Amino acid sequence: MLIRDIIDSLVKEIKCVLKEYAHETEVAVKKRLKNILITGIVYCVLLALVIFLFGSAVVFLIVGQLKYLSTFMPAWLAWDIMGLFAGVIGALILLVLYLIIRKQLKPTTPPVTEPN
Repeated sequence: MLIRDIIDSLVKEIKCVLKEYAHETEVAVKKRLKNILITGIVYCVLLALVIFLFGSAVVFLIVGQLKYLSTFMPAWLAWDIMGLFAGVIGALILLVLYLIIRKQLKPTTPPVTEPN
């Protein structure tokens, strides 16, 4: 009976230590995830704001250029030129966003290679 009590108390002590370690790890992981989530949300909001402001500026520029070009060329040609201009700007925005996302998804640590 004495050995069983010693083993039971030892197992209880190990369980207590493991529970405490698991709780500390859980708190640390939750805190880190919260920071990552808040940072991601802030970056997304700022990126959306910049895209909105840039898009608004491009719309005003296109409308102004359309009015200007319509003064000395046919309206259909001015619309074609501004359509191409808007397409190029849109493609550039998509390319830049693609490169930003691709850079963020790259692993930061170099891959581990096994020695031969």
